[in-house]
Amino acid sequence: MTLLTFRQNIVAASILFTIMFFGFFHITESPAFSFDEGWAIQVATNLSQKGIDGLQFVPGVIEHVSILTSAGYPLMYAEALWFKVFGPGLLQARAMMVVYMLAFAIVSFLLLRRLYGATFALSSLAVLATFPTFYYFGRSVLGEIPLLFFLVCFLLFLHLAGEGSDKKRLWLFLAGTSAGLCVAAKTMGLAFIPVLVVGIFLARRRGLVSWGDIGILAVSVSLPVGVWLVVNFQPGDSLASILHYYSNPSALTDRTATFWLNLQKLFTNIGPLFMWSLMAAWILGLIVRMRAKMQISIEELVALLFAGGLIFSLLFRYYDARYLFPIQTLAILFFSYSLYALWMAFPVDIEATRKTKIFILGICMLSAAGLYQVAFRSHLADSYDNHAVADMTAYFATIPDSTSVFFYNVPQLVPLFRGNEYYQRFAVFESWVLGSAFAPIIAAGDVDLLVLGALSKEDQKVSLREYVQVAQFGEVSVFKKRRDNNSWAGRGNAVRGPF
Repeated sequence: MTLLTFRQNIVAASILFTIMFFGFFHITESPAFSFDEGWAIQVATNLSQKGIDGLQFVPGVIEHVSILTSAGYPLMYAEALWFKVFGPGLLQARAMMVVYMLAFAIVSFLLLRRLYGATFALSSLAVLATFPTFYYFGRSVLGEIPLLFFLVCFLLFLHLAGEGSDKKRLWLFLAGTSAGLCVAAKTMGLAFIPVLVVGIFLARRRGLVSWGDIGILAVSVSLPVGVWLVVNFQPGDSLASILHYYSNPSALTDRTATFWLNLQKLFTNIGPLFMWSLMAAWILGLIVRMRAKMQISIEELVALLFAGGLIFSLLFRYYDARYLFPIQTLAILFFSYSLYALWMAFPVDIEATRKTKIFILGICMLSAAGLYQVAFRSHLADSYDNHAVADMTAYFATIPDSTSVFFYNVPQLVPLFRGNEYYQRFAVFESWVLGSAFAPIIAAGDVDLLVLGALSKEDQKVSLREYVQVAQFGEVSVFKKRRDNNSWAGRGNAVRGPF
């Protein structure tokens, strides 16, 4: 490959600077500290400090959890190692996610440059670096960015193996390992398994891999997946409960109604419409290239099949905008070259050189519009002024470490509490209930402080007459024992932030 030109180096440096700057800009408050992030940070903290993979539901006891754990060890264990070096906390956790984002951008550039050239690689990354959702979900402590990182690593190593170098077996081993880590990074990564099989079949048909190469891939994929099985599941786990969760993680009672509702959302909301526009450009450009007898790379076909599989899976689960994020991101990476192919095939009397300049100008305008959204007009920008984490951190700093606390459906607040005397309970979708029983502990008055999110229908019946509310932070209510008049109890009596 030729070296980047001076202008290309400037663009590449600007893209990395943009990701770094907006990756750390208001990093603890934007986006709001979420349920899943709190879960992940708790597990990583317990791993780093006590060497146990699990959550604390009663004081002094860490319990492993096999269900409701959407992120895998490529996130949790990396965070634990990061905490060993920099200490636990939201700032540290999200800082590591920015590192993941930068790594993802770099491997994406290396892949796209080899597939399409530096101009199109930089074009796609310029759009990605000015995509608000890239920061909104990317720097959250979630499994989407690790999944995308290892997916692109797989595609890159697979491409290197296909170049026929003397290091082919090494590249195949790294490709398989990356594919296994992609599967283990997040539950949606399980959808990559059938795509991987199809990709290997296509590579075999084209003569790119031998049966021996497929054996190397199979072994290297199975290693990280095997680690995931060992780490994520325990001998006492019920196979029935595991299958029940993974077949219906959203605890849907009417899947037919959910299917039609989600299908409607996929064609009405702004996020899905943006996704469809990118996917349309990608697919139409691919068709144009196929009609022009241009060979489509296995890497691009695998990415397209995975994106399609993720779209299909959205119809059968609880709808959340974050599940669109990996699809949108993959489409951004590959749409640039397809858009160029569409533009060059458009029947207009403009010379090719000028068409290329117009294309680059269009990418610049799209990136400028995205940059404006990242800075001023998006859900990401709207949360820059939040101070919920700062308020809650200040509140919990006034609470003595010896205070006993019951956290209900607010795992994101546990990392803000400095003590260890706490109980915890989750009730998700009214079906997945984990942790300490609520009613007996409240009736016995075993805790000094209650930090309550949304209660299940059953737990809403529990009387809180022995407690008085002392603070409200968004949807989170804080109660203390009536007989307890500690000075910290009355602070924070304001409705603040998105909690």
